[in-house]
Amino acid sequence: MGEALFISADDPDWGEANSTYFRIHIPQKYLKLAGHTIHYRNIPAIYSEVGGKYFDVDILDYSEDVPEVVLFERTLTTDRVEKLRLAGVKRIVATFDDHYGLMPKNASSFGYWHHHFDDFCKSLSMVDWSIVPSQRLKRDFERHCKGKISVVKNYHDPMLWNFGYHQQAEDHLLIGWGGSIQHWEGWQESGVIPALRQVLKERPDIQLAIYGQEIAELLGDIPNISFPRVLFEAWPSQVACFDIGLAPLGGEYDKRRSNLKLIEYGLAGVPFIASGFDPYPKEDSLGGILTSNRDWYKNLMFLIDHPDKRLELSGLGKRWAEQYTMEKHVSEYEEILW
Repeated sequence: MGEALFISADDPDWGEANSTYFRIHIPQKYLKLAGHTIHYRNIPAIYSEVGGKYFDVDILDYSEDVPEVVLFERTLTTDRVEKLRLAGVKRIVATFDDHYGLMPKNASSFGYWHHHFDDFCKSLSMVDWSIVPSQRLKRDFERHCKGKISVVKNYHDPMLWNFGYHQQAEDHLLIGWGGSIQHWEGWQESGVIPALRQVLKERPDIQLAIYGQEIAELLGDIPNISFPRVLFEAWPSQVACFDIGLAPLGGEYDKRRSNLKLIEYGLAGVPFIASGFDPYPKEDSLGGILTSNRDWYKNLMFLIDHPDKRLELSGLGKRWAEQYTMEKHVSEYEEILW
């Protein structure tokens, strides 16, 4: 059995830690269940400004015993790589799931990456392996990597999605979505907002649920039910209440996302409508409809008026999405780490 140290960029106790769950915590959980020894530390993206210069706050104790293998999420720096090597680490694997150099200015961590992106790219040339969830990200970053770079998808924890097929409500239809302000560009550029305005004007009985206050405010006078962000473990039960899930995209940053949102809808048995470009290729459309910017209204009305089609897509999506659960992919991590 193998031993490794996993280092996360986000702390789930602080609230939003979506990336960390998929790149660190879920793999850690299932590697432990397979018999491996996984140690865990957290180094958040915290920095301080002194004299106009930005310095990382490094809370990892490099003097303690560190395993020979480290999986490091996102907040990797050249300084941290050097310290890990001096501590005796023989294999360093970098894991991340966005192109931080293209991060929108309204993103909460834009300031950090504005000052650290170049050093992050340099650190990738110093590690043994980098893993990302999409081919586009691999193409973007492989020029920085002297070691290997591979695509390792984001995989869900099946224990959180252990419920039956979605049950359609008889008295109303609920369209839903959840996410942070980093999806602002996708909502603005995809064409979904005017389509929703028209749909909800024509069908006042339909409800729109938005999990994420910033996006709910962006929609302005569109009738919707806005919810605060929920704990990661509670999210599957919220998705399962949707009758139609939304996945709008827009801009270069969104093209580097993973297909997680479609997988979530699939595991919950919820048919979706998604923007029809990377990271949502045609082979990922079994559980829903991929749309152009101009066809959001048409496709929304089609699913609203055809419950039989929603039911068909629900079953197709659930069977497709079940390939993206972590217990089926433990061997991918074993090969990379050991």
